[in-house]
Amino acid sequence: MLSRQLVRVMLVILMIGISQSSRAQWGMAGVTFLTFNPDAQSVGMAGADVAKSGWSGTHLNPAALSLDNDVEFSFPMNFDGTHPFFSTGWYTNGHITNYYYLTPRVGVRFNRLAVSYHLEYFGNGTQYITSQNSPEIIGEYHLYEYSHGLTASYELKEHVSIGLGLNYIKSKMGDQALFVGYKTPTRLTLDLGLLAKHSYSSSIGTITPSLGWSLTDFGRPIRYSISGPTDPLPMMMRGGIGLNFDIDKYLGEFRILSVSGYGGLSKLMARSEMVNTVEDWYISTEYKTVGPFESLFKTWDTFTHYNGQSWVSVSLGEQLFRHSGMEITILEILSLRLGRYFEAE
Repeated sequence: MLSRQLVRVMLVILMIGISQSSRAQWGMAGVTFLTFNPDAQSVGMAGADVAKSGWSGTHLNPAALSLDNDVEFSFPMNFDGTHPFFSTGWYTNGHITNYYYLTPRVGVRFNRLAVSYHLEYFGNGTQYITSQNSPEIIGEYHLYEYSHGLTASYELKEHVSIGLGLNYIKSKMGDQALFVGYKTPTRLTLDLGLLAKHSYSSSIGTITPSLGWSLTDFGRPIRYSISGPTDPLPMMMRGGIGLNFDIDKYLGEFRILSVSGYGGLSKLMARSEMVNTVEDWYISTEYKTVGPFESLFKTWDTFTHYNGQSWVSVSLGEQLFRHSGMEITILEILSLRLGRYFEAE
């Protein structure tokens, strides 16, 4: 009876990912490299692990940071699609050569407190400048973006943890010597998270449901020129549920089987509003970036924007991303992961 109920709950979790057609929203924000997820475990479950405690989804939910050992280190890396190994095409509608993504991180545990440092470095490749009258290369500049992050998770009670993250971001998308008025901006952002879970024992194993919530990259808009417009940061709000089942049977010291299912929703909290100003005989239009505090309350409605061809309306349902994932671990050594991610089109 218990196993049937477990299967039903797992199916419900996996069906959270049902989605409808909508529009891609990443063009509304700057420094979108912060939304990349290079971790194999987290990507294998389509980023649905906001309610999973562990080492992989630290930036998805800082409260989920949990270490099995007193000190842990990892070095995920990813190169452009031309590399024979460790490659992913981050850009689906274009290609930048020689880009790469490195995210080394180290974590330390002190009883109920876990602390980690990570570097997210995204090399956007080399850009070449040619002469106006010929293809002769007259200059070049290198593009890169990076974020230094410090994350801490504290177990308030046996079943509840809170998390806090602080990130220093730098984005070089041009060259001051070549573009008049260009600047290389830096920003500080804040991550917040909550995680609650509780274990229930039965005759065949242990069931642990979990609930997670996070708000990441909360910070001021970013500006790439002295007098130009600002872009909002890719602030994300996430919520998710999880269910883990550990069978109480062992082969030697290793648990034979663990099965987990996760589902979640995420929303980009970036918004720019169109402002019309009447000046003498004409109307000037500009976009004003909504601040981070305002975005927490003003981004839950339908908004209208110009997609390059026509004006379209995007409902709240079309702004939500759906994630679902499952993990099956055998003998605590081999893990099989399935995931499905629904993004606005």
